[in-house]
Amino acid sequence: MQLFIVKQDTTWQALSARLAQPGAPATAALERLRALNPHLDKTRLVSGSMLLLPDLPGMKGEQTQSVGGSAFEGFSAEVNNGLAYAAKRVRTGADAVAADRANVSGLLRGAAAKRVLEGDPQLKQQVDEADAQFKADAARAQDAAKQVEAMQARATEALAALARLVS
Repeated sequence: MQLFIVKQDTTWQALSARLAQPGAPATAALERLRALNPHLDKTRLVSGSMLLLPDLPGMKGEQTQSVGGSAFEGFSAEVNNGLAYAAKRVRTGADAVAADRANVSGLLRGAAAKRVLEGDPQLKQQVDEADAQFKADAARAQDAAKQVEAMQARATEALAALARLVS
């Protein structure tokens, strides 16, 4: 099995034409190529996309690396680093939402703010609505963090299974 990295945005059809050798075995090879790469958008392949190429007659192997050894390790590292970066950004966003809510809540607990809110029912309603929105944002941020963690766990499992296949 080989690893192919897309160098510039392309379509699945254009890439298939480039990778397949003419003839009957090419159809079977392209079907296997699709099966090995369910993670890819078949309408648009972006630069940096990684494809697994089957070692079958009908597939051209130029500009590829063997999946064994450092190529697969590099692929795994890219996936893990990308998910770790996404998780960090989600946590940073969740922390920012929590800090904003804490700051606003602290200001509204003061005696002066309480007097103003008691004297203006419309303002109090707006503050209550903003507080509800802060709570909803915090819940969404926590949910997003859990989803990224679950994604990391599934990716780790999938990469381990894939490593067993290619080693």
